[in-house]
Amino acid sequence: MISDPILKEIREIADQQSKECNNDIHTYFQKLKEHQKESVKKGFKVYTKADMEKEELQKVS
Repeated sequence: MISDPILKEIREIADQQSKECNNDIHTYFQKLKEHQKESVKKGFKVYTKADMEKEELQKVS
């Protein structure tokens, strides 16, 4: 346990900011997935990192 009140307050603020950041990241990826689904519906191909690595390997060989 943290006994110093200042350190305790800093820890609480850091925990809150961490939660907010994680929520922002989760929201970003949710929106990205929705955007990708819409793009696929419109006929676009959504490339994953694996797709790009596969293309790079094909270019090299």
